[in-house]
Amino acid sequence: MSGHARPPKGRAHPFPGEGVAQRREGGEPSAPARPPEGRDRPSLGEGVAPRREGGEPSAPARPPEGRDRPSLGEGVAQRREGGELNPVRPRCVQCRVAVALLVTGVAASFYYLGMPLGRMFEADAWRAMLAFAAGFFPPDLSPSYLARVGRAALETLAISLLGTVLAVFAAALLALPAAGRLGVGARVGARMLLNGLRSVPELVWAALMVLAAGIGPFAGVLALALHTAGVLGRLYAEALENAPPAPEASLVGAGSGAVTAFCYGTLPLVVAQWLAYALYRWEMNIRMAAILGFVGAGGLGTMLYYELSLFREAQASTVIIAMLLLSALVDTASQWLRADRPEGAR
Repeated sequence: MSGHARPPKGRAHPFPGEGVAQRREGGEPSAPARPPEGRDRPSLGEGVAPRREGGEPSAPARPPEGRDRPSLGEGVAQRREGGELNPVRPRCVQCRVAVALLVTGVAASFYYLGMPLGRMFEADAWRAMLAFAAGFFPPDLSPSYLARVGRAALETLAISLLGTVLAVFAAALLALPAAGRLGVGARVGARMLLNGLRSVPELVWAALMVLAAGIGPFAGVLALALHTAGVLGRLYAEALENAPPAPEASLVGAGSGAVTAFCYGTLPLVVAQWLAYALYRWEMNIRMAAILGFVGAGGLGTMLYYELSLFREAQASTVIIAMLLLSALVDTASQWLRADRPEGAR
């Protein structure tokens, strides 16, 4: 047997297909095909030319100079039945129809409501708006009036806090049957009740509660609690439905009771999400509690309604500033409570 052919010393093994000699018909190896000096081996697919029928390679197709490679979908042509190229022109028919319907709806709304859109850009209208805004400055910053505003702000804060807390407990109780844990009938009934609670706006609930419980902050607390319970109950139920059932099923299989398995298997998975929803609704209830006073539910809203009724713009400006500061304070506190902090800082 003849020995194996070894590459010369100092020469690394060739890459697959590089310098490999093909044997002729007589058995002698032909000279290996080497790339020209100073020319690196082309990358995969670079400069590869298809061979013609006669065996000679044809020149590779290159894009014209100064022209980048077209992007995906650019210049794509479809072939007709006869073989000719048919350029594709993308058309968004649905977008055009949607824009046309939107413009038509806006124009029809202005016409139906009789709003003089052109008068908004007249100089007299701008002067009237500036004069109206100037009447709110400077705000009334007397100590006696600031004390009244402070007491109303605390009342608004208490209304929003109590309404949110009552809503959280009611939502947690209604979320269990709404998530299907007590049967199909209880699920349908709980969902219908939640839909009814959140379908009625807070102002309508406040007007009804003023008729039922009288003018004052108690009506505002009940109005916020009823509407917020409907919103949070639906969110809590969806969180329970999306929670993984494996931990609770493992505890039940180990012999735990249904309540114990829920408290230790499912509740820890959703309690953080429930808390985030409650804080978000509290932020919204702060603003809504300030508005509920317009129907007699107490707080800053009642004070603002009283000042505007007497055309006391300076005092109304002070109340509006107090509303803004209270909302900013609650937003900051909510962000701080929801922020992720290091383990040692908690």
